[in-house]
Amino acid sequence: MSQWSVYRVSLSNPSFDILLEATRKVAERVGGEVAFNYEVRGFGGRREVCPIAIKLPGKYGNGVGIRVVDEDSSSKIEVVGDTWGMPVTVEEVGAMIVEKYVSIVMIKSLEAMGFHILNIKEEPDGVEVEAAK
Repeated sequence: MSQWSVYRVSLSNPSFDILLEATRKVAERVGGEVAFNYEVRGFGGRREVCPIAIKLPGKYGNGVGIRVVDEDSSSKIEVVGDTWGMPVTVEEVGAMIVEKYVSIVMIKSLEAMGFHILNIKEEPDGVEVEAAK
């Protein structure tokens, strides 16, 4: 069944550059491509232009949008769209973006503390980072 979904992610004041990097990695993983200022369409003619989107293959919707929403003195991320007939749900895309975002921040933090990244291994349940000083 088709429905418009909104998945809200609590990443306080997200960095646009890191969000874009995470979105690119997720798009590659799900077989989509990143688009900017993209009109995400859904059931019943619903349309929303999002600053970043992942165009997905599918019979009905055309992808998921990612937007930053200001709320309570901080910003949060929303992933929106109608993924009926697509290989992933809005919620799955949102969870993957959070995972990638957090791993990118962790790697950048380790490097800022003087660690050298020796290996990054993508696991089904997360990312394993090997680092040394």
